[in-house]
Amino acid sequence: MEPLIRQLDKLARNSKAQVSLLSSPFGFRVSNLMFADDCLIFAKATKKAAGNINTVLNAFAAASGQKINLHKSSLYFSDKVPAGTRNNIVNVINIQQKSSIGKYLGINNVMFWKDPINAKDLMQKLSKRLAGWKQNTLSRAGKLTLIKSNVAGMPNHVMACFKCSKKLTDEIDKQERNFLWGTDMKQAPVAWKDICKPKALGGLGIRPSAFFNNAALAKLAWKIITDKNNWWVQVITQKYLRKCSFFQAKKKQKNSYAWNGILDTRELVLKDGWNITKLREHFTHEVVREIMGIPIPTTPLEDEFIWGPASHGRWTPPPPLWVKINFDGSVRSGAAAGGFIIRTDSGNPILAAAFNCGRANVPVTEAMALRNSLIQAQELGVTNVFSYVLREANFVANALANLGHSTSTICMWEGCVPPEAAMALSFDIVNVGCSRGTSL
Repeated sequence: MEPLIRQLDKLARNSKAQVSLLSSPFGFRVSNLMFADDCLIFAKATKKAAGNINTVLNAFAAASGQKINLHKSSLYFSDKVPAGTRNNIVNVINIQQKSSIGKYLGINNVMFWKDPINAKDLMQKLSKRLAGWKQNTLSRAGKLTLIKSNVAGMPNHVMACFKCSKKLTDEIDKQERNFLWGTDMKQAPVAWKDICKPKALGGLGIRPSAFFNNAALAKLAWKIITDKNNWWVQVITQKYLRKCSFFQAKKKQKNSYAWNGILDTRELVLKDGWNITKLREHFTHEVVREIMGIPIPTTPLEDEFIWGPASHGRWTPPPPLWVKINFDGSVRSGAAAGGFIIRTDSGNPILAAAFNCGRANVPVTEAMALRNSLIQAQELGVTNVFSYVLREANFVANALANLGHSTSTICMWEGCVPPEAAMALSFDIVNVGCSRGTSL
């Protein structure tokens, strides 16, 4: 199918071919979407576009030996296309016209999920599956296994794409609950909310439908935040997030139903996560996006000062038997470099390093310097503690960062520093500070 995709994309790059549609006013030109051996082709409703598509399909069939099944193919037009134009295009391409795209991947009329027929079809399919099993002959363990392995997975695709109504998710849970306990039981011996708890918490591990729906949509939200290279994310960004961030976007009636459903999960994404408000107070928009992509530890951890910054502006040694890491970044016309030094409690260097970072901003460069220093400290097997200090107490790391601009890879010095940082090291060891603005 790759040759077919390439030919359609080639047509899309030629605006005169009229094959492809804009995903948004400032978005991408999309000529086709493909899943397995199914292909959706987008074009303007003109005879010229129909002729171009016909030419590509015939060429593909001749080259591959795979003939297009016209009886299983269909044309779908928007409401504003005149009847005469529709008939002309049907005559050119010889594919039947339909009033809707129809059912695809279990969804009826995929473009309009709000159509109630989808919920009705889903429940009918679920009821049919449950009715096919003789529940009176099954043990509770057997019923539980069937619910988890068959029933719970049936609406996965729907719930991973669209926000389902509370009525629908409650009905799914009701069907599962009735199958587990039986319809003859008036009062369930255990509350359904307890049944749906994880096994580790005393439940049976059945997924509550509403919770799974929110979690699946939150996964898409997380992809938008963290995976900027994903093509779908880029399409969504160009359509909805050109002038605001994901967390600033507002729900609008004209938005797609799927997009509004994803926006509803923002609170879930932020829960027990990064403090987005605090991050925005201290970092640029780009850096905040990078930080948001770092997973939060699963165990609760609180940040705390190991020791606070000194007010006198001089380098101070760490407590006895500890080491101290100083790091810094330097950016000149977009070119970035970093440096760090690991020192004993007497101020003597254990390891110093300078490296080139390519192109980056200051916060990212300093974060790279911190990361590299911690990696080296871990490899040395030393206990590491670091703290924010004023420039007056960070001249050695600053000198190393400036030296990084003249290196192509990371350079390290064990037990010493390069000559460019020797004077700053001497000042620190004798505890003589340098005033702000001093150049060494």
